[in-house]
Amino acid sequence: MPVTVLKSEDGYQLLKVSHAGEHGEIVREHHVVVDSNGELVQVGMTFEKAEELLRILTADTGADIMPERQRAVGE
Repeated sequence: MPVTVLKSEDGYQLLKVSHAGEHGEIVREHHVVVDSNGELVQVGMTFEKAEELLRILTADTGADIMPERQRAVGE
């Protein structure tokens, strides 16, 4: 069962798991997101759903701080 790392961001990895048939042909693929400890976050998604989850997990939280900085600079 080959595993391919498709993306790696902020300690999270988006992996593609391929299941091969008797003659080596790919019969099924699914995507998995794991955290920096290798723990499964979510299993069995399409690439699009896995990529969306990775974006959510690695979203920049600095946006919450930005309004405070803008007010401080303007004072």
